[in-house]
This record gives sequence, structure tokens and C-alpha cells, in this order.
Amino acid sequence: MAQRPTTTSYAILCLLAVRDWTAYELAQQMDRSVGRMWPRAASVVYEEPKRLVRRGLATSTKEYTGRRARTVYAITDAGRAALAAWLAEPGGDLTLEFEALLKVGFADQGSLDALRANLAAIRDHAERTRAESQQRFDEYARTGGPYPERLPVIALVARFY
Repeated sequence: MAQRPTTTSYAILCLLAVRDWTAYELAQQMDRSVGRMWPRAASVVYEEPKRLVRRGLATSTKEYTGRRARTVYAITDAGRAALAAWLAEPGGDLTLEFEALLKVGFADQGSLDALRANLAAIRDHAERTRAESQQRFDEYARTGGPYPERLPVIALVARFY
């Protein structure tokens, strides 16, 4: 029995709807564009396009640069239809996986030094994330980003963050 595509399947289809990608490029783009809202290990991202091909939702084509082969994945009409159907359904509720915050929530079971260390780690992560986001916003303001036609929807997600 065929397993229903996962949210990760649809995240990859979303990227393939923008343009064709190699698995390496997909892994990079997942980190760049959806990694904060749907983080996945690169190994998962490398395997998912193959599953999409087996389901008929994507195609794979070998391309060569000299002797070096690479596989490029593209969305099919069936993939676009499946993606449109998935996008039409309401999404699930917000979930948060945040180990440091879990440790803060039970800090009374540990030491004050451990609590301070977790709070410092949370602060450092927030500052890094803010700086990375600001760099991205500045890039989009200067250049329009790699897909300027997508800026209205990118801005909706950016506003959330």
C-alpha cells in the first residue's frame, strides 16, 4: 500500500514548483528557505525526491558536466495537482521542538548554573537568528532575492518570524 506523501514531501514539491533542483541544491534551499519552519536532516532531503519520482509526482533527469553526472528533479503535472490539493487543506497547529526551553521549564530540578547556561544559549541563538534574518532582509531589499516574484509570500513568512 502506497504511503501518503508527508509534509516533507510537500515541502520538496513546493521547492520543485519554483524550479528544478538537484538533491544537493534542494538540501541547501531547504536550509535557506524553510529550515526554520520545517527543519529536516540533509539525508532526508536527499531521499525524498526519489520517493516523489516513484510516486509520479516528480521526474529525474541525468545531466552531465564533463564526466560528472548529476540528477535534476522536476515537478510533474500530477505533482502540481497534489501540491495544489495539499495547499488547499488547512495546515496543522503550530508545534515547537525546543530542547533548551524544555530545560528551562524544569530548571527547578537542576542547578541555577544550568538554568543560566540554558538562558544564555537561548539568547545567543536568538541573536544569531536575528542577525541572519536581518542579512536576508537586507539582501532582499537590495536585490529582490533569487525569486523577486515570490516576495509577497516570502514577506508573510518573514513577518511571522
